[in-house]
Amino acid sequence: MTAHRDLLSNFNWVMAANLVSGASNFLAMAWFARQLGPSILGDYAVVVTTLQLVAAILSAGFDQAVIREPDNKDLWAAATMATVSQAFVLIVASGCVYFVYHLQSPTVATGLLYPAGLVLSSIVVSLFSYLIAAPIAAMHGYRYLSVVRLASMLAGVGSGLTLASLDAAIYALAARDLVCAAAMLLLVWIRSPAHATWNASRPGLTHLMRFARGMWGLNILERLALRLDYMLVAILLGKELLGMYFVVRGLVEGLLGFLVNPIQTVLYAHYCRMRHEAQLHWGSDGRISAVYWGACILLAVLSYFFAPYTISMLLGEPYRTAYVIMPGLVVYCGGILLYETLKVMAMSQSRHSKLIMARISQIVVVSITIYPLTQSFGLFGASLATAAGATALAAVAWIRTMRLRSAQPLPTF
Repeated sequence: MTAHRDLLSNFNWVMAANLVSGASNFLAMAWFARQLGPSILGDYAVVVTTLQLVAAILSAGFDQAVIREPDNKDLWAAATMATVSQAFVLIVASGCVYFVYHLQSPTVATGLLYPAGLVLSSIVVSLFSYLIAAPIAAMHGYRYLSVVRLASMLAGVGSGLTLASLDAAIYALAARDLVCAAAMLLLVWIRSPAHATWNASRPGLTHLMRFARGMWGLNILERLALRLDYMLVAILLGKELLGMYFVVRGLVEGLLGFLVNPIQTVLYAHYCRMRHEAQLHWGSDGRISAVYWGACILLAVLSYFFAPYTISMLLGEPYRTAYVIMPGLVVYCGGILLYETLKVMAMSQSRHSKLIMARISQIVVVSITIYPLTQSFGLFGASLATAAGATALAAVAWIRTMRLRSAQPLPTF
């Protein structure tokens, strides 16, 4: 019972912080969209999408390994060394990508150089903040992490809003990211029981790589799946429509993060503690499937009718036509929630590599469908491809997890 009370308490803190930070981020993003316009948001989307696709190749989940075994000092030292190497390679790889882009579009590339540098810096700083926060998460210190997350987000949003009001354009968004990441790093560094050490041993590195092998492939595919459609929308529909798609999907994913974040943090840490106990046995009820997906379809239909007014009210008339992507995004959210719930359970048992096929299925479905759908239906087609990919993701993840635990019933959605 103590473990369940601890789980509930951590969920409450994470959900409360998500509520405040999510609402603040939601309103701030709406303000940025109105103040900066689709074109500048399109530039920012190009920078963020490109850098995050580069970072995806290096996402090995070193912090997740530390959460699983927070008392393993060799593992912590290995994770520190690996993160430093990860950051160095990320900077070099990003420089190479920028050089190629500069050869093709020198004028545009020159204008985006410094904003891209700020965004890249925020990604590098975030790598270390996630690592240093891992021991706190392992001890279920989500009360502190929730406050830190909220404080750093407010610091970033505050700096961004200030710069946007001074007509700083894309720099406002880039500075917001960097300030948020730096504040997060500082605050977790103060509280974390473990700090950087270079005394990495061969056993520690071997143990880290054993965990990272499966996590690395899964993370690459997840980051690619998250940003692939942005890149394809930019190529197929242009920068301005990408700006609309980026803003509306960003707002929806902000709301989705309200539910996903507790699953990825509190529930994962809970399963890591309980992974050898009976608490991992989940019940199965076919009625849940009808209720869950029925609710998703109903919300998708309702969003089609209410989205035009809501989007124009929040973002302004220039974004009104983007309402057509809402039904697809609702179905996308349903698929992601199911997948994340199954994934954290698999991760707690070091079986996350078995879900790689689910992400491959999502990427393949999006890649195959997005071109014909956008050619026929524009932004609406892009959202349909996103929804189809998330549905494939959830279906394959459920099948793969059922095979892993055929003797132990899993939830049906």
